[in-house]
Amino acid sequence: MLALEWKNRQRLKPELISIITVNYFSEDEILECYSSIIKNTEIDFELILVSNSPIREDFRNSISDLKLPVVIHETGTNLGFAKACNIGATFATGEFLFFLNPDTRFRNDVLQKLFACYRSIDNPGILGPQTFDSNQNPVPSAKSELTAGYFLTVMFPFIHFFSGDNGFKVHFMPGQTSSVPVVNGHALFISRLLFNTIEGWDENFYMYWEENDICIKARKTGNEVIFCKEAELIHKSGVSTSKVFLKMEIEKHRSQRKFVQKNHPNFNLLNRFSGCIGFFIRTLASLFTFNRKEIQRFWTLFLWYTFRYN
Repeated sequence: MLALEWKNRQRLKPELISIITVNYFSEDEILECYSSIIKNTEIDFELILVSNSPIREDFRNSISDLKLPVVIHETGTNLGFAKACNIGATFATGEFLFFLNPDTRFRNDVLQKLFACYRSIDNPGILGPQTFDSNQNPVPSAKSELTAGYFLTVMFPFIHFFSGDNGFKVHFMPGQTSSVPVVNGHALFISRLLFNTIEGWDENFYMYWEENDICIKARKTGNEVIFCKEAELIHKSGVSTSKVFLKMEIEKHRSQRKFVQKNHPNFNLLNRFSGCIGFFIRTLASLFTFNRKEIQRFWTLFLWYTFRYN
């Protein structure tokens, strides 16, 4: 069964998990992602795909071959990640929402592990799994609070060699299931009730930093953000953005500015100053190594922070 433009699905199904994925020319990745879900999952779920790019006809046929109902909604244009996720949530009938990137693969029954973890927490808010890279190596799956130390690492790229990373880490790997400030946005589990309470994703974030923002909103309600070590998935990272790398680099820093101005306005000047200094230093370093790609990248970011930040 293939359902297209399936609207007005209001009745919630308790303990059903709605998996919401945003597509941007990533159909092949999505097929592999869906296959891994089917292979590893034993509890009830539904698949919802919001596409920011035209869907290939052969992809529709392949989806039909999965013999699972998939809700597909084409936006007609690239609306960005946050807005597409919010649209996906309007099609969901599940009591729980799982926002999942196309370039992820289940290593075990991620949904069952996350659901069990959710039920074991007193004030569950947002949950995220342990992430592995393409070589099956565990990688940092949580993020720390934004501190002044972060901007020092932007300003002085090699400072962590002398500081031992104390107070400067952004991404980190918890040793066990525990409460964390932020979980990675490529796999984010939340109840429909909480999602509605915090009014979903902030659509001012086109791409990047939206997970930091939604985790802050969840924590402000008194709910915890939980890293669930028992749930394991692979994240290939960057599949949708690799073809427009430089454009996405600018978007990443534009979203960082929005996040700082919204949630940490006292860091706004420091954010701009560290970007100017840090990317000028990186440009000079790249000149010595004759790395043309890095020179272009860092010089572009230096110009953005210097002349286009506001």
